[in-house]
Amino acid sequence: MSFALPFYADQALWTPEIAPRISVMEQIRQSIDWWLEHRTDPTGEVVGYWDYRHFLDANPGIIVSSWDYVEATGDHAWLKKRIEQLDHLSAFLEQRDVDGDGMVEATQSGNYDTLIEPARSCCWWDALNCGHKDGYSNAMIYRAWRCLADLEGQLDRVQQQKHFTDLADRLKAVYFKTLYNPSTGWLAWWKSADGTLHDYATPIVNGLAIEYGLVEAGVGRQILSRLQNKMQGANFTRFDLGLPCTLDAVRRADYLQPDGLGVPRRQDGTDTFQNYMNGGISAGHTLHFIMAYHVVGEQEKGDEILQAMLDRQTKGGFQNGVQNKGNKGIDWTNWNGAPRGYEGYLADVFMFMQAAVLREAALRARFYRPLSMQS
Repeated sequence: MSFALPFYADQALWTPEIAPRISVMEQIRQSIDWWLEHRTDPTGEVVGYWDYRHFLDANPGIIVSSWDYVEATGDHAWLKKRIEQLDHLSAFLEQRDVDGDGMVEATQSGNYDTLIEPARSCCWWDALNCGHKDGYSNAMIYRAWRCLADLEGQLDRVQQQKHFTDLADRLKAVYFKTLYNPSTGWLAWWKSADGTLHDYATPIVNGLAIEYGLVEAGVGRQILSRLQNKMQGANFTRFDLGLPCTLDAVRRADYLQPDGLGVPRRQDGTDTFQNYMNGGISAGHTLHFIMAYHVVGEQEKGDEILQAMLDRQTKGGFQNGVQNKGNKGIDWTNWNGAPRGYEGYLADVFMFMQAAVLREAALRARFYRPLSMQS
């Protein structure tokens, strides 16, 4: 999955060489090269996985991973060789801003009852009906443009650096007002082409947006508090598992149809709530909510979640071998910890442990440096 590569590149940044002459970052570079050489269309679109396209987070995945690689290795010779291709990946995203408002629109409409097999959504959350103005994808694109601006600056390409800085600034200017739902006090996951906000009380997208600075710290603090209250009201207490992707059930009309893991039969989605992407838990993405607390100055609240998860990790609680069957893998769980995935061991899950590194101010400043660069 091209869009999952940053999950590993972000962690490899801290240990680029795990033993003498054994380089994790070398493998990251080889992966980037492979996607650029073999799975990027002439249009500049990177394939998501298999032959599935139309993933808005695929192109950002390669750009962000490239930043990780250069940041860890200082390999400017490689960067000079690849920079035009990375620009081409960005150009594809730029032309997907079909209404010119600064936010990148997905090919998928995100309208109810439009995600039908064999289609997939526009991002990693491929069983959800994410589309049009998608909060998750655009947060990833925002980071990618900041990272690309930083890379351009390292090559003294001043005009290109300004171009990508301006793109990121424009996206930031419209992101919050597009997705903010005044009736709930937090961000909806996506706004579909018909103008509907699809709001399922997601800690993931809200945490990501706050972490990346797409939400001002004061407002972010209020959003985190409201979502924390929402968790309490929903009787969610198992922070050792990580956080659910949604705190409300996903309507059938907003899930991959007609059948599959987690797909509800009831229109309100309550019959499969907590199963897979209908409010289930895949622990890795909890990283964003934890780090959002750091951004708003409430580190201790993020640390409470992190410590609970680390306690579980010491007992091997995030894996149960290889399970090639639905509801057998612990890569996803329900709110009680029962398996709701299909892989068993999913390395993405361990992304949450990066929060232990990012607790350190100097390391946090390095990691988020591109996000602090604005015009």
